[in-house]
Amino acid sequence: MVKKIVLWIITLGWAVLIFCFSAQPAKESSSLSLSVTTRIVNSLPAVRNLPPAEKNGIIEASHGFVRKLTHFSLYLVLGFVLWALLVSYGVSFGRGFWMALTIGTLYAVSDELHQHFIPGRSSEITDVLIDSFGVCTGSLLQLGRVYLWRLCLNKRRKVS
Repeated sequence: MVKKIVLWIITLGWAVLIFCFSAQPAKESSSLSLSVTTRIVNSLPAVRNLPPAEKNGIIEASHGFVRKLTHFSLYLVLGFVLWALLVSYGVSFGRGFWMALTIGTLYAVSDELHQHFIPGRSSEITDVLIDSFGVCTGSLLQLGRVYLWRLCLNKRRKVS
């Protein structure tokens, strides 16, 4: 019972986090992602000693990629916890994958619709696709984790 409550808190908390990021006006969202992009680019050894103009060019070129990677990553975690939540209720692993993918994709669609009403933001079908791919990946990671866990347990039993 405690496990289910914890999974509910994590899942809903993560969905709220995604909602809060989506609720940011365009200027605030862009500023945050630009700051993250700048930190990432500046941490790369090959870029550290470049002149500021070149560094800024790399930052600008990388900014869109970092924004899409953030979409993917946020929804990867959502898929990971959604799958765990569903399986904790006795849903089969395979069915949990499809249910997590469906719920996560519907949340991504609702998130993009929500962004449509935020100043300067827009709804992008490509973001829904990236988000869905993130959910799919997170759920597949859970399936792989369980498969490997069971494989290790079976090997231990055979050795004993």
